[in-house]
Amino acid sequence: MSGLPGGPPPPMPDWAISKAEQIQYSAVFTKLDKNMDGMVTGTDVRDFFIHSNLPQSVLAHIWDLVDLQNTGSLNQ
Repeated sequence: MSGLPGGPPPPMPDWAISKAEQIQYSAVFTKLDKNMDGMVTGTDVRDFFIHSNLPQSVLAHIWDLVDLQNTGSLNQ
């Protein structure tokens, strides 16, 4: 009965990021959001993605996974 008050919190899923990672990635997003509109476009993240040294096909797949609405941009 870990969901009751006073019990231990439920374990984080394997894909969940820690609070420290959330802060780190938020800072990266803010840096990439050059016009400070709360959105980053493919153009905004292009150089960041290229510096990952991942193959173009992998980067395209990542973008497709996160751009669910096919708007060409991401919000935080």
